[in-house]
Amino acid sequence: MGDKKNMLCNILFYVALAIYYVFKYFLHYDMFILLVCGVLIVKFLIGGFDLVYCIKVVTIMVLAVLVFFSNNMSNVIVTFLFLAVAEDINVKKFFKIDLFFRIIIFLSKIVPAAFGITDVGRFVVFQEGEYRIRYSLGFEHPNVLGMSLFNIFVLIVLVYREKLNILHYIGLLFFNYIIYSYTDSRTSFLLSNLFLILCVIFSYKKMYFILENKVNKFFITNSYILLFIISWFVSYNVRDFWGIIGSETFITRFYSAYQIMAILRLKLFGQTGSGIITSYFDQGYVFLLYFYGIIATIILLLGLTILLKKVYKFELRYEIIALLCFAVYCVLENIFLEMTKYSVEFLLVFIIFPSKLTEYINDINNINDTNVSKNKISKKV
Repeated sequence: MGDKKNMLCNILFYVALAIYYVFKYFLHYDMFILLVCGVLIVKFLIGGFDLVYCIKVVTIMVLAVLVFFSNNMSNVIVTFLFLAVAEDINVKKFFKIDLFFRIIIFLSKIVPAAFGITDVGRFVVFQEGEYRIRYSLGFEHPNVLGMSLFNIFVLIVLVYREKLNILHYIGLLFFNYIIYSYTDSRTSFLLSNLFLILCVIFSYKKMYFILENKVNKFFITNSYILLFIISWFVSYNVRDFWGIIGSETFITRFYSAYQIMAILRLKLFGQTGSGIITSYFDQGYVFLLYFYGIIATIILLLGLTILLKKVYKFELRYEIIALLCFAVYCVLENIFLEMTKYSVEFLLVFIIFPSKLTEYINDINNINDTNVSKNKISKKV
């Protein structure tokens, strides 16, 4: 592909991404989704494609369309389309640009709320025998704010990597606590802390031996499948776990999943839920299975498992931690197949386009000679 054509395709991709974020965070008009899909399709057509690439795109989009017609959730179409047309998108550059978008969105939400220009979003809830006052600071819900900050932390680490020192991490942990004092969003607070602390620990390569342990490797690389099984088992037998899991906040997530399992039947390509308010359904793995369907669940969990094994093989420490935290996060929040919630799912392009992994390793290691890097990588395969 020529340089000008490649530049145009990249511009169209990021224009579509910007439009999508405007739609999800500011102007909730359906026409924006059509515009995003239109821009991405134009990008695909301009970029040119061979038979193998075309087959991949068509296969992915057929699955996305089948799921969309079953559950009416546009995010599956958009997420799959972004992944399908990302063959010429530099992943490291994507994270850098996405981080810029996320920070702009974050500040444009919380700053006006902090100065009283917009509503602070005050939520009063009664849980565990006490009232909790929570603030969303311009976001639709305190959990969405916490999730947005968690995603920014992940992007910061993936973009800057070893350039971050202990003072940077302390600053991020402190800012996380400040936001938590407003949101009282325990899941995002704990997962953000866990992610940042693990990144500090494994920023020292000598600590990698912990990940190389065969038992740890098995549980980490198969975390999505294992957590799916655990989530389904606990949700199905939630009454037996009611006294064991102390936190009412956590157990109610599994109880809502239990209610869904009692009402709905499993379907191949998902379902709408017949009037069920899906926005308050937080157990991600059960939500994925019942609302996106058996086929999409199998493909996504296998894809994420293969992805974890790949990044594990090449010792991509920060990607391992980010994907592991994402797996844990999905136990308590519904964030699968939603690019506005968690950017690391974009790493699935390594499964669709294997050459992107080589390019990514070149970029993070500042290797310019692709042939040399391929020889180095091939020794690990």
